[in-house]
Amino acid sequence: MITERRLRIAIAGFGRIAWQYHIPNIINHPQFHLVAVADPLLQRIAEAGTEFGITNGYQSIPQMLEQEKPDLLVIASPTCFHTEQAIEAFKCGIDVICEKPLACSVKDARKIQQMMRHCQRKLMVYQPHRLTPEAVILKNILSSGVLGRIFMVRRSCCNFSRRNDWQAFSAYGGGMLNNYGSHFIDQFIYLFGGSFKSVNAVTRRIVSGGDAEDFVKMLAVNGHDITFDLEINMAAAITGQEWLVCGDCGSAAFRSSSGWQIRYFDPSQLKTGVVQSGLAAEGRLYPSEPDIHWTENLISSETVPLNDFYEFCYRYFAMDEAPLVPIENTMEVMETLERCRQAAPLIASEL
Repeated sequence: MITERRLRIAIAGFGRIAWQYHIPNIINHPQFHLVAVADPLLQRIAEAGTEFGITNGYQSIPQMLEQEKPDLLVIASPTCFHTEQAIEAFKCGIDVICEKPLACSVKDARKIQQMMRHCQRKLMVYQPHRLTPEAVILKNILSSGVLGRIFMVRRSCCNFSRRNDWQAFSAYGGGMLNNYGSHFIDQFIYLFGGSFKSVNAVTRRIVSGGDAEDFVKMLAVNGHDITFDLEINMAAAITGQEWLVCGDCGSAAFRSSSGWQIRYFDPSQLKTGVVQSGLAAEGRLYPSEPDIHWTENLISSETVPLNDFYEFCYRYFAMDEAPLVPIENTMEVMETLERCRQAAPLIASEL
């Protein structure tokens, strides 16, 4: 009988993302053992013991790695610390799960990738949006082929939120391009393929309390000639459709309040159209196709069970299965973020 390997995990950074996401997922997985946390604030180290029973707390990450010798380090620190902490872990022979984005720049991301390969370690970036119910449903819709050839995807995330924490400051790796953009660009790469042929963007600071952007508009085209229209707007008082996927046989639209709406036709049932090449429209009529038989479906996200990102982490780090988020995809995300910044000098608004 083969006994599954149990992974000893340590966490760097004990802020919101560790508290709300990483720790609950780790302690609920039977093959993970959370051995220690590191945070510069003594109060947070004490809270780790009070709330989760984690008795080994450190203010120094190198000291924690040396003393505890975990199998895996979860980097939940602000983005500006990712590079040094990931490299430190690799040098100690420790694998890494890293919060998104991997680093503040492509240059730093390459340093991490090079050290990972040099030390023969494993790395996966925390991209749970690949597993959200709407992403799972969309992947099934695309696999069915009912929309035909996809030519445009619009992804929109709108809210009104005046950030006043580290995520509002460029120096720390903040801004909505890094924050939400990392998730949505990764979603697109996962579902439709990356290697963008062109990337254009506009970024602005509208209501954020810091100096980083809270409005992003990105327009990109991938190698399959699919146009990706991404909007992140944290100064929007009214929200709307979150996804629109258009193919030459139909479309799919998503709102979190109602789920996926699909409308498509069977191209084999279309009548052969007559193209008029002349300038005089027959009967002075506008084009119309009333005989198209549309199929319409509504799929609720509640029908899809939640997937556990950490289960995929276990399969990769402990069982040597393929990673859910390959490093090549992560580097494509980093390249795309950088191309957006190069195309879009930040415009600041006065409020």
